Amino acid sequence: MGHSRATERSARSKPFRFAFLLSMLGLLLFGFQLEGAATHNIDDVELDGNAVDEAAAADDWDTILGFVAGAPSDLKNVFIADGSGTTIFTTGGSKDDLDIPNWQCTNGNVPDKDDILNAYAAAYNGSGSLKLYFGADRFANNGDAQIGFWFLQDETVNCDPNASAFTGQHEIGDLLVLSNFTQGGNISTIRVYTWVGSGGDTNDVLDLVAQGVDCAGAGSHDVCATVNGASAPAPWPFTPKSGPAGSFPAGSFYEGGVNLGNLPVDFGCGGKFLAETRSSQSVDAQLKDYALGSFELCDIGVEKTGDELSKAGDTVSYTVTITNSGAIVMYKDSIDDTLAGDLATPTLNPNVSNFNSTCGADLDPMESCTITYDYEVQGGDPDPLDNTVTVVYDSDAGLAGDEDSASADHAVELFQPGIDVTKAADTELSKEGDVIGYTITIDNTSSADSPDLVFDAIDD
Repeated sequence: MGHSRATERSARSKPFRFAFLLSMLGLLLFGFQLEGAATHNIDDVELDGNAVDEAAAADDWDTILGFVAGAPSDLKNVFIADGSGTTIFTTGGSKDDLDIPNWQCTNGNVPDKDDILNAYAAAYNGSGSLKLYFGADRFANNGDAQIGFWFLQDETVNCDPNASAFTGQHEIGDLLVLSNFTQGGNISTIRVYTWVGSGGDTNDVLDLVAQGVDCAGAGSHDVCATVNGASAPAPWPFTPKSGPAGSFPAGSFYEGGVNLGNLPVDFGCGGKFLAETRSSQSVDAQLKDYALGSFELCDIGVEKTGDELSKAGDTVSYTVTITNSGAIVMYKDSIDDTLAGDLATPTLNPNVSNFNSTCGADLDPMESCTITYDYEVQGGDPDPLDNTVTVVYDSDAGLAGDEDSASADHAVELFQPGIDVTKAADTELSKEGDVIGYTITIDNTSSADSPDLVFDAIDD
């Protein structure tokens, strides 16, 4: 089984989550904000100014990222530990309002307040509404910094500090979440932009699609973020510039979320997640530090099982199982089987019978569907009888979005049963009253992969 690109937990009734932690480079933010909890439209994660799972109705980063026992089995995560003073942005072309080929990186240092030690993100899809959560922690809290999070669709985005320049590029629909900190470090503005390339309302290339609030505030909102107002335990290895290891000093931990289901955006399958810092609030300010990792939301898989031994004239039974292990709903585009034909329509080989399918127009995250059918082996079929099923699903109901594909192979060994019988007498001439002795010899001439022949009858 392979793929080309991208459940609820019954104990706590939480939607599927797709998450990862990046501990790379230096990067981050913030100042001081009162901790608290509020009801927003992004309530799958405890956006309460700490990373420890406390409430019964929501996850927190220690659970999401698998740093506590009993992490959910359906959780996808990656942890990349890096630290302070590694790869950073360089040159004046590294700005949010310039395309990615203009960005450059190098090995070096940034101001301690801009130095990200860890960055993390998660995707939830409950009730058909995709929600993105993000966070980061920084090396020092002695100063304000601006932080941003790019959710990029191009999975090739990367930077080799030896080559300096970034690879990959922006795609229409890339998301940028910016938090600016003023007035002593309070979160003053939280904005969500989408990359439009040209004709945008912000520096031509970006469109402002939403503004948020501090998560500690009351009300129902689609975007919010917060920082820790007091020292908080760090579930993962963390050593700040000042203070004890294993603890986030006040203003060192940042987290937020956005409900894309209520915004005019289509993020598709995603590809990469990049956290960044700036000293200035302007989107055309030079970027300082970054943390970069994979963030693919689509993951279609397929498995094909069936009988492994058969012969011409017999029927082989097959089962095709398609699973959406990603974080968004995927829509059926095609299901092609080299033996049976088009399983999506279906348009089938005339030798196929007993066809049954539970695969509808779409698949929710962590759901599977099955297709079963029988095939009558033909005399001219190759031995072994190899066959492949290939599925293609799309992130858009109109099949105009990102595609994810998978394929699975199956082989049936075809045996050729056969026997050879000879009968010989002990004499060729006799008369009435004589006894004639006969010898009957039965030879199994079946192919080597045939099962043992079972005696049925001998008639003479």
